[in-house]
Amino acid sequence: MISTSMIDHSDQVLVCLGELCTSVDYSDVTFLVQNEQIPAHRAILAARSEYFRALLYGGLKESNQSKITLDVSSTAFKQLLRYIYTGSSELKDMEVDDILTLLGLVHQYGITAFVKAISDYLYGVLTVANVFTIADEARLLDLAELADKCYEFMDGNACSVIKHDSLSNLSFDTLVMVLGRERFKHIEEIEIFQAVHKRCQNNDVAEGEKKFLYEKVQYSAIPRNNLLQIVRPTSVVNSEHLLNIISIQDGIGLHPYQPPPGKSKFNGKNGFD
Repeated sequence: MISTSMIDHSDQVLVCLGELCTSVDYSDVTFLVQNEQIPAHRAILAARSEYFRALLYGGLKESNQSKITLDVSSTAFKQLLRYIYTGSSELKDMEVDDILTLLGLVHQYGITAFVKAISDYLYGVLTVANVFTIADEARLLDLAELADKCYEFMDGNACSVIKHDSLSNLSFDTLVMVLGRERFKHIEEIEIFQAVHKRCQNNDVAEGEKKFLYEKVQYSAIPRNNLLQIVRPTSVVNSEHLLNIISIQDGIGLHPYQPPPGKSKFNGKNGFD
């Protein structure tokens, strides 16, 4: 039998702490979250989190309360407690929106190691469908590394993300950031217009923001057929402006009109060719 000086039963400690999580056994504080009563233990919370140390022992009114009301998601709060008690949290079965709610709560409470772990997980589950949502939250929380990972993903999948329905819910600031990226300057301008128009159909877009976004579109780079068949019906560009765009295109020989198959082309001088 080999003797060892190191005795490590820390896994048993974590099991016992995990059993205490949200248990009434030995609890000395109850959190009221979304009409749910969640028991907890002051000493454990204070030992693991500066936020709870200040809340429960910092001389605030909550220091003397046995029941404390928090305006947060109960699901996210219980996930947070699980991490505080055990140092672990399972994310793979959670929806992205729920993970982002948890991320916001963890960031609010200043638990940086957990913020980093959630961000690292989100790097690996980025998709065309969720990248805008995650990027918006990263910008809101000022998580530069997570935001940069989102932008890198967008750059690599620009043609797909610019067409995705989730763009219609993208925040104004994030959309401006995306459209200004070098990779998106090489996308067909008609696709940029359609993306901007889709976003501007939301009722929550201020008129000033709409004007700014529509002015980001280089209309003279849009093929004549698309100007007439896609842009014109939206009434975003009035007739006079549309004629000016066509005049500019004619002046530089860009995007001449191509009639539909079987139709003649009017040349403006000698009639139809």
